[in-house]
Amino acid sequence: MSTRREFLQDTTQGALAAWTALSFAPSAHASPRGAPSAEGVAAIPSPDPGSDIGSLYPFVQSQAVPGEFPLSFLRKEFSDVAAWKRRGRGTLLELLHYAPPPCDPRPETIERVGGVPLVNRVGHAYIKHRMREEDAVFAGEVSAHYYFRDFSQADSGVIPFLLMLELISKRGRKLSEILEQYRSRYFITGEINTPVSDVALKLSELEERFAPEGNVSHLDGISIVSDDWHFNVRPSNTEPLLRLNLEARSQELMERKRDEVLDVIRS
Repeated sequence: MSTRREFLQDTTQGALAAWTALSFAPSAHASPRGAPSAEGVAAIPSPDPGSDIGSLYPFVQSQAVPGEFPLSFLRKEFSDVAAWKRRGRGTLLELLHYAPPPCDPRPETIERVGGVPLVNRVGHAYIKHRMREEDAVFAGEVSAHYYFRDFSQADSGVIPFLLMLELISKRGRKLSEILEQYRSRYFITGEINTPVSDVALKLSELEERFAPEGNVSHLDGISIVSDDWHFNVRPSNTEPLLRLNLEARSQELMERKRDEVLDVIRS
């Protein structure tokens, strides 16, 4: 082991080997069905193990390209600190930029159990600091990062996975059945990205078109919050894109409003 990269790779492989023990997949190193293996040869489809639940981690691991660390200081393109900073700054700004979650702005579930909901800028540094200030029990991002007070305000993917297994075990129901009460009430577009030539102009047009329909916020891009639907459109920090997230109380309303907003963005 001669370099820091080799040390990190060996350490990561050890952690992956331990984590895959939690998986219900037949093999932690199996390629996804029909997908090329590391040698470029199509893998033989694995038989269905008949499991009730499984982890996507083996699939994610199989898709990873060893040695690809785009911001590693060991890459030849980063011959000096200035070059690294230029690339790193753009990437970090994109990752840490506040992104309003595509969920109902009225936190009904939290309020129903007596909790106090707080909205915060995304990014682990901001979230951990806010959690300590507020003594918050839990924080989450729609990018699947979950933070726990009892885990030193740290982000963990293992804890939520184990908690979901515990929930399924106690209730004796499928995860899809447990989630049905939410999926039948909240209809979400997911993030839709559209290239635009003039970001500021499109944000102005969106405000002019939709401001009469609800409350306006400029916390990040533009958000319109109505009684039964809402959306956020924000610009990317690194690309000439606008990112749309929209949610509504019905599938029909979600699709109709999605198309209306996209018509303005793409006109």
